[in-house]
Amino acid sequence: MAEDRGFPLLRLQDLSHYYGDSRTLWDITLQLDVGDCLCLLGRNGVGKTSLARCILGLESTSGGRIDLCGEDITRLGVEQRVRRGIGYVPQGREIFPRLTVEENLLLPLTERRGNGIPEIVHELFPVLHQMRRRLGGDLSGGQQQQLAIGRALVLEPRLLVLDEPTEGIQPNVVGDISRAIRLLNERHGITVLLIEQKLGFVRHTARRFAIMDKGRVVADGAIEALDDDLVQRHLTV
Repeated sequence: MAEDRGFPLLRLQDLSHYYGDSRTLWDITLQLDVGDCLCLLGRNGVGKTSLARCILGLESTSGGRIDLCGEDITRLGVEQRVRRGIGYVPQGREIFPRLTVEENLLLPLTERRGNGIPEIVHELFPVLHQMRRRLGGDLSGGQQQQLAIGRALVLEPRLLVLDEPTEGIQPNVVGDISRAIRLLNERHGITVLLIEQKLGFVRHTARRFAIMDKGRVVADGAIEALDDDLVQRHLTV
């Protein structure tokens, strides 16, 4: 996929969203090229998760357009978007605690041509193979997060959206999650949209950033441009 880098994979144009009577997104315009790893930053409640859910189709937009690889997917349902290559790891992981690790991983295969769990899943997260017979609910928080990412990878996405992947994760696993994301992005060519709060993790993992405030994108750039002034103005509580 490296030869395709630099071409738009995901383009959001003037995207708006309401939650009841409250407007949560205001004319969001954002682009991810093939091979990007962009982190969406912002204080709690500024609309980051709403934006992710709009991209997947879990929330309806009230205006604007979403293009994936040049196709307008704004009115498509969730399953159609997933088939076109969007993988989603939600905040809180949402694995199935009463299914085994293997059953959790096999569940999405009804949406994918081909059989079996892709090798990349066990390559990145060997613990999932070691614990394949264990119930998902018996895993640690870090192992559940690896399972949630692995489940999204079963569908072989072009775009992987991860919402707060380090939330509630023990520090020794945070580094494993960062390495996995970089490998997916750099070696396997998967474009990544990351929503995250931990600045050390973000600087180590992402290539670019965009900061949201009150439902708008207020700053963006290369990760090296994420300086103390931007952090103080838009991220410090």
